[in-house]
Amino acid sequence: MANRQPLARLTVASPSAESLRTFAELIQDEANVKAVDLTTDVSAAGDFDLQLVPGVLGPRVGKEVQQLIASVKAGNWSREGDTVVVGDRTLEPDEYTLRLVARDGASAAPLPGNIGIVALDLDLTPALLAEGVARWVVRGINEARRKEGLEVTDRIHLVVSTDDDEVRSALDHHKEYIGSETLAVDVVIADTRPVESHRIELSDGRVVHAALSVRS
Repeated sequence: MANRQPLARLTVASPSAESLRTFAELIQDEANVKAVDLTTDVSAAGDFDLQLVPGVLGPRVGKEVQQLIASVKAGNWSREGDTVVVGDRTLEPDEYTLRLVARDGASAAPLPGNIGIVALDLDLTPALLAEGVARWVVRGINEARRKEGLEVTDRIHLVVSTDDDEVRSALDHHKEYIGSETLAVDVVIADTRPVESHRIELSDGRVVHAALSVRS
């Protein structure tokens, strides 16, 4: 579904984000998003999560480890480059782990080395959902073309139908796109299932039936 359902936006937050500017169009196409935002402001997209390693830190500081843990939980720590300070103690590299966490963890991932974040906007608007339906149907129709042995240049007459009002609306709105992507000279949205049609099941189980015939 991810490859056919367009998303609104992908954000890359990294000190070197601008180096990707010339590849923005490629990223947009490969990620199937409407826009790509590049920003050097990592703090606007995520926060660093500090975790102490008590098994290493405890033998070195004794009972103070509990105070350090409490300081971390209270946010009483700072980071400057590779140096992490909790309270009054500068931590050794093996005494903690530090990872960059996106504010929307379900839709984002840290870049290697915690230098930044890649985040996807997963909010699906009705317009995006309709476009996703159209793309899924295009895939199904082109699969039907292959099953019927059509040449890649064959133009077709296309008839589609569905019992779902939302799907029908999506097909109607994207009729021109469906026609251009399937080489259909005309696209008819029928009220009843066409004879000898192909069954196209969408990702959510809703069904579209499509019948195609070669146009000379």
